[in-house]
Amino acid sequence: RDLIMEADEIESSLLLSLLPDELLSIVLLQLDNGEDLARFSCTCRRLLNLCEDPSFWRTLCQRRSRLQIFRLSATQGNWKKYYAKFMKGVKPVSKIAIVSLDSQIYLCNSDGSNRIRLSSNIVTGSYSQPTWSHNSNFLAVSAIRAIKGKKMFHMLRYDTQSGELVDEVLCRRPGFYTYWHPDDTRLTMLSNWLPGTLACTLIDYATANTNPDAPSIDPSVVQVGRPLYYAFNPAGSAQVFAHVNEDEFKLVDFEANRRANVLLDGYAQPGYFAAPVWRKDNKIVVVMSKTGETQQYLVMFDIPSLDTAVEPTPAERAKPKNAAFLLMKTLAAFAQGNFKPPMNPDGDEDDESEKEPVIHVGAGAITVIDELPALHARYGHDFVCSPCGRFVAYKYEGRMRITDISSTTPKVIYTATETDADHWLWSPDGSILLTLHYDGAADEPSKLHWEALLVQSQKKLRFRTFGQCEYLMDTYLPFQSQYWQSLTLFSPDSKAFVYPADDKIWVQTFDESPPIEIGDGQFACWSWS
Repeated sequence: RDLIMEADEIESSLLLSLLPDELLSIVLLQLDNGEDLARFSCTCRRLLNLCEDPSFWRTLCQRRSRLQIFRLSATQGNWKKYYAKFMKGVKPVSKIAIVSLDSQIYLCNSDGSNRIRLSSNIVTGSYSQPTWSHNSNFLAVSAIRAIKGKKMFHMLRYDTQSGELVDEVLCRRPGFYTYWHPDDTRLTMLSNWLPGTLACTLIDYATANTNPDAPSIDPSVVQVGRPLYYAFNPAGSAQVFAHVNEDEFKLVDFEANRRANVLLDGYAQPGYFAAPVWRKDNKIVVVMSKTGETQQYLVMFDIPSLDTAVEPTPAERAKPKNAAFLLMKTLAAFAQGNFKPPMNPDGDEDDESEKEPVIHVGAGAITVIDELPALHARYGHDFVCSPCGRFVAYKYEGRMRITDISSTTPKVIYTATETDADHWLWSPDGSILLTLHYDGAADEPSKLHWEALLVQSQKKLRFRTFGQCEYLMDTYLPFQSQYWQSLTLFSPDSKAFVYPADDKIWVQTFDESPPIEIGDGQFACWSWS
């Protein structure tokens, strides 16, 4: 037994020795406290030298005290000494981003303390769509500002540890639905493009020159269409899976500049207005329809590689077009002055997407999660997957339903007994489904309240009634299946959530105590960590 343990220790040390300093530094930065870092540094001289790097200790301090003025003078500017003196035993601090009533951006602690303004008080303008990076070190903000008498649109990136503006990217149109790439070095956003179209635009910070004296961050268009929903590959590659123009799925690699249409055997086209979800196990969750049917199907499938794409058949080139989309393209062509008469007897214009290669998903790779009724009159069939990928929540005949999709045989684990909410979101750990309910008349919903379903026990908690929150209701909730993939109202530990109501920002815990008011505001979202 002792020999086996000794062999394991030797093997572990050999593995560490094979890692270059750059990779080993990334591993060390995942440690959550200085005590572990100090113990690790005692194992060998190489690790001791690495752990003496001030950047490690600076990161640990900032995780615990974002945006506070560090008292480095007391420790002669030594971050390790500062940690030992002031930060030892202090847990990392999560933050809340707030859009104020006058459309400015603030950060604060969960109790409302240490509220600091990020947006400039020198350049006038309105700021919106705050979106945290996955590591919570950055906050992206869409800005509309008057600069030298001209209206300008920028995507701003703030360092949430220092509170400083890192860079600002000039955009053609105001950005919304900001979505960080899994490695936090890139982000995408939607914006209005040609008349009647949306553009998915990529900002790549990794390859950009961010020198403030000569900035050169140029956004590039990844995909155009309307509607346009998409999801990043969670594995961190440069791929997005997009639902475009109501009737197309596309797999796009924006680094290799490759794309392909994705066709599911046995299904005609995507369901109405449903954002796809790309799970960590490489499965895609979407809503589909079949030819001539009003019924919809919630399905998941393994996404094949772009290397499997083939040339489209004549039948695939001539697939039926969405009439509204064709009208939109015609109007856009007129607006640009490059309209061309139809080139074939069917009156169908040449479409570049018809020339794109095709990826076929075989019937054997498709799992039907549920057969859904005809389209919901208001929003179509929205669904929201839990961050862990185990559950999916959706409406079935007006009632909330939760299905466990962790295996190849999906299992319904909860169905509400009465007509339920139109809006819902998951906690980070997937243990709580938060739903928003109308208390007023259906045609005049002036009052609302939140409910929390504790999934394991299926216990429900009902929270206080409050007035309308227009910013949340108008901007985010109609597109919840897309927005909840890039931001959250929940605290990182899933023990509380933040929400706007009656021109205030409130934090509600799940111990049934009253909510805590943390200041004025029209919208707020919590950091991921």
